[in-house]
Amino acid sequence: MSKEKEIKRINKVQIVGTLAEVGNLKYDETAEKEVTVNGEKKKIKGAITRADFKKPAFVVDVNGQMIGVTTLPTYKKKVNDKEEIVANERFKAMETIMEYEVGTRVKIDASISVGNPYKGKDGFVSVQMFNMSSTSVPEEDFAEGKVSGYIKSIKDETKGEDEKETGRLAVDFWIVNYDGTVSPFPLVVEEDIKEGFENTYEDGSSAILLFDVVSKQIGNKKSQGAGFGRKKSNITEGYTVTEYSIFDGEEPLDDESDYYIDEDVFKKLIKEYKQKKEESKNSDNNSSSSSSSNKGLGSARKSRIEDTDDDDDCPFID
Repeated sequence: MSKEKEIKRINKVQIVGTLAEVGNLKYDETAEKEVTVNGEKKKIKGAITRADFKKPAFVVDVNGQMIGVTTLPTYKKKVNDKEEIVANERFKAMETIMEYEVGTRVKIDASISVGNPYKGKDGFVSVQMFNMSSTSVPEEDFAEGKVSGYIKSIKDETKGEDEKETGRLAVDFWIVNYDGTVSPFPLVVEEDIKEGFENTYEDGSSAILLFDVVSKQIGNKKSQGAGFGRKKSNITEGYTVTEYSIFDGEEPLDDESDYYIDEDVFKKLIKEYKQKKEESKNSDNNSSSSSSSNKGLGSARKSRIEDTDDDDDCPFID
């Protein structure tokens, strides 16, 4: 991170829809983390966690799309600004959310989270919520995000062994994390705004981009029998993927913007990322022997993301 200028970041996701899956949160009284209080290391115990960390905390039906959201452990107590261990209000809110039922209409405030590199691969991208409410929920379903970061490259997207072009763009976009590091956040651009995007941005641009969170079913959802059986098969043959599809963006940022990332600074940050990835890979191997502008793409659609008062750059880590 540059010593001359701290890079600020935008990382917001808002989801409005109906809860389709619940029940993957539990209270774990044995969960603990180490904190420093007045120079002394102490342990805080008791947290609301996901019962199965391979599954999302909630699944939300957004216009028929099933979008999963994750959470980090929310501890019953936290350390305040005075370095005192006090009750955690986020924990109380999570207790309420745990009681929500399938069919509850909700609004979720979240952010994009990229896990640490694992086994030499880029971290898994997820939508990590820090607030959910069942009151004052908009009538229209949507799942949109807004992020700032650095465009490393823009290429035609290809699929399959023959690398056939899909007609879309694949954007190698990097976001700034709460600790000043960077992580890859792959984005796509559909054909209808492809030309406008390429005319607006280039490799090396710092940008603020707006995107849809899109859940897609790949392959058949269920296998059907030959017609002579007594019931239909429930075997799932396809699978669901989540994509992040750009629908608009502001003009490229200049060096006067708080969100601008200098090329030399980015090279240093990505070098640190690659080093961390290599260390993770080696560790795994050893054990078996992580200025804004109103102009943009000219999209006729406006973002529905509302500003939130979330001051915690790392939700649920208190």
